[in-house]
Amino acid sequence: RRVVAAAPLISLLAAHPEMRMKLDARAGWTAATIEALAATERVEVIDLKGTAPGSSVHEPPDAGRYRRLARAFPDALFEDPVPELADLLPRIAWDEPVHGADDLERLPPPDAVNVKPCRIGSLAGTLRLVEDCRSRGIALYAGGHTEIGPGRGQAQLVASLLYPDGPNDLAPCPLAPSPLEPPPSLSGFRWESTGTG
Repeated sequence: RRVVAAAPLISLLAAHPEMRMKLDARAGWTAATIEALAATERVEVIDLKGTAPGSSVHEPPDAGRYRRLARAFPDALFEDPVPELADLLPRIAWDEPVHGADDLERLPPPDAVNVKPCRIGSLAGTLRLVEDCRSRGIALYAGGHTEIGPGRGQAQLVASLLYPDGPNDLAPCPLAPSPLEPPPSLSGFRWESTGTG
């Protein structure tokens, strides 16, 4: 009963053996849930939701929880920790606080950046961030924003062109093995399938 939160993910992994996971860590995760998720050896990114106080998704910082997660998932990227506790984690990534390349100057140096073109606001700004990260040896990956609607296809195309090997949670649905083949009728700057699952 204590691993109920992990059970649906474990079933999904069984159906899609090539899939890796990006998980939103919750303060309510039990030790058994963490152990079950770690045992899959398929957790790529853990989103700590620590950089958006006042938002509906914010998770209050907790040094003990950060240490427990770091021990359980030593190879994962830890996205958006509270900056003051970032040094407790083996590898960090920034998402929510990055609206452009200049934001990297005010944050602890990351191992990766979750690129959100809709947050950056322009293709030129996105390309500048990508180039800046590459020059610093910072890995890139793509994040979801299920609410972006019409821009999702464009974000999928940018990800497939600029950081195709990074983890992502905005791949076209239904889930299909990589590499994806562009639809023959592709036109415009987007993937044809923009479902979010």
